[in-house]
Order: sequence, then structure tokens, then C-alpha cells
Amino acid sequence: MSAARWQRLVDDLAAAGVESSVLDKPYTESVYGCVHHGVSRSITMLHPVSGIISISDRQWSKNPDVWVGWQVFREGRDSIVIRTWPITKKRSDVVAHVLEAFNTEDRT
Repeated sequence: MSAARWQRLVDDLAAAGVESSVLDKPYTESVYGCVHHGVSRSITMLHPVSGIISISDRQWSKNPDVWVGWQVFREGRDSIVIRTWPITKKRSDVVAHVLEAFNTEDRT
């Protein structure tokens, strides 16, 4: 389910003229003594001037099985977060946030 959701986001970004690809990272963690395996997915793009733009999943803090949406981050060349956008489940909002992030200049 998650992989298909990410692929739809990549397709929407491509339709807006933004090249991107999903980075899959398998992980293992212990939750209340039980071992859980999963895959962490994210998208990272280089900003044309400096820094990066990244999109990541957000889960509910009280139940990590509940997906609350994507969040877009803009980092400067020194890896300090310049701006974050609100968490949203709407792909159109994520695309708008990414396009806005590409127009955000470094303040450093």
C-alpha cells in the first residue's frame, strides 16, 4: 500500500515538472519487546541554488501504524532546516509545497 501511495506522489510530481524518485530503506525496530520490520520511504531532491528538499512520511506518535501524511522540508547548504510545511494527506498540497520549496531562497 505504501509503495503505491509513494508512486502516485512521484507521478504527480512528474506531472508538475519535478523529477523525483523514492528511496526505500528497510528497518527493524523493537516496539514493546516485539520486533517489527518495515520499509522507510522518502524523496530527496537537490535545490537548484543550495541545500535539499525532502518529503517524508509521518506516523501518529501514539500508534506508529497510523499514517497521518507527508511532510515537506527545505534544508540549507549547512543541513539546517530552513522551513517545514504542514503535514498533509493530499498529494496536490505536497506538490504545491515542493514547488514553493523550489522557490525558497537560503536566508544564510
